[in-house]
Amino acid sequence: MEYRVVEIFSSIEGEGSLIGFPVTFIRLEGCNLRCVWCDTTYSYDNKSFKILSLEEIITIVKEFKNLKVCITGGEPLIVPNIHILIEKLLKENYFLIIETNGTFFSESLENLYKNNFKNIYTVVSPKPEANYFINEKLINFLSEIKFVVDDTLNLIN
Repeated sequence: MEYRVVEIFSSIEGEGSLIGFPVTFIRLEGCNLRCVWCDTTYSYDNKSFKILSLEEIITIVKEFKNLKVCITGGEPLIVPNIHILIEKLLKENYFLIIETNGTFFSESLENLYKNNFKNIYTVVSPKPEANYFINEKLINFLSEIKFVVDDTLNLIN
């Protein structure tokens, strides 16, 4: 099993309800949206990634020794076989944070969430490019919703 990985790094969570916790971030390549204000366009430029095996990802994550792992992108839930990466991290006893735009949710993800809901914290940031759409199957599993605002505190349109 291989994944297109843009970066894996350790940092302090800087957004949302889990702010301040040490987290290992796994940024995966690919996104189904092209938001004009995106601050991680390199996560979907189709060139800023390395191909890493599932085992290589787990080895790197373990080196950071954080208890929480955030899978982000781009859009991680569109990544082929993402459910296998999530399942492996859960088996390694990590608490997972999934950052998603909320537009995609597969049956394999739904089954995984049903069995591991207490160990997956899902943050959805619905985007104007998708008319703030959130996949109806994902709604029951949301932990937090974040809206991007501009410097005048208006929703980005």
